[in-house]
Amino acid sequence: MQAIVELRPDLERFARGCVASGQFHDLNAVVQCAIELLRTREAVRDRLREQVESAQHDVDRHGTIGLDELLRDLDEIHARGTP
Repeated sequence: MQAIVELRPDLERFARGCVASGQFHDLNAVVQCAIELLRTREAVRDRLREQVESAQHDVDRHGTIGLDELLRDLDEIHARGTP
């Protein structure tokens, strides 16, 4: 499927710079990478939302947790990275 994408001038300059530097073969590769990153970001956000909802459910059921435990849990989530 072919699509025509119009970019703001600053984004187009940036994308062309990425191609000129050799990071990407062409503008299509830049756009594909950007969309893949967006998809990953959305998946991480969805997973985080699920974890927050689960934590809220646990708090509702068992009471609150301390800040140290919360920070430890967040560090573990961050260490796991993307799905």
